[in-house]
Amino acid sequence: ALEKSDYGEYVHRILQAFHGGIKSLPGPWKGSLTEAEVEPAIKLLTQISQIVFQPAIDANLAARGWLKRWLAFLPEYINWTIERNKTWQLHSVEQRMQREIAPGIDVKGRVDRIDIAENQQAIIDYKTGLTPNMDAVETGEAVQLPSYALLSENTVSRVEYVQFDKNKIYNKVNLEGDALQALVHAIKQRLLMLTDSIGQGQPLPAWGDPGICRYCEYDVVCRRDSWQDNVE
Repeated sequence: ALEKSDYGEYVHRILQAFHGGIKSLPGPWKGSLTEAEVEPAIKLLTQISQIVFQPAIDANLAARGWLKRWLAFLPEYINWTIERNKTWQLHSVEQRMQREIAPGIDVKGRVDRIDIAENQQAIIDYKTGLTPNMDAVETGEAVQLPSYALLSENTVSRVEYVQFDKNKIYNKVNLEGDALQALVHAIKQRLLMLTDSIGQGQPLPAWGDPGICRYCEYDVVCRRDSWQDNVE
């Protein structure tokens, strides 16, 4: 059956085809997007979406529910895009990036979307599931957004999550200006410190935090369940 992670991948693929183009899919949308073109834009997005979801539907009819859920977002997404275009212009989608932050230390990633406005650059990450809150981002606990800014050779003026939730588009979690630059610097220094510690063979402390550990794929290595009682 189609899982939530699969759904997220499909949404990313659909938006990539709509904005940037994928050979095997319709699109991309050509030219500017205005209020007069809402219906044609929704029609193209719908066509792309049906093709992307069709293999999953053929395998399991329950996937139709995921498609229906996504199609409900389309009018809201087009309206959000039109409003966004008043300030920012889309530059690229699904952009693979790599940067050497120190000799022998490369940071790699794939950015969902990069927008530009004059000499400014903004990075967007689409979220169809759980989204870190503002406090987790500002304190450096959720490092995805500042890490994307670290990837860019150019100064990134804004980073944000665009969340798809309950037929609405939200971008409440964002960072910009001096706060973003300070956090990017702090994330870089922490990363360099950790890699230096690993290189010297120093033991690294486990997080041991339930909120973080429940998403970890390496619990069989850490064996937290075996030692957490002793820590407490």
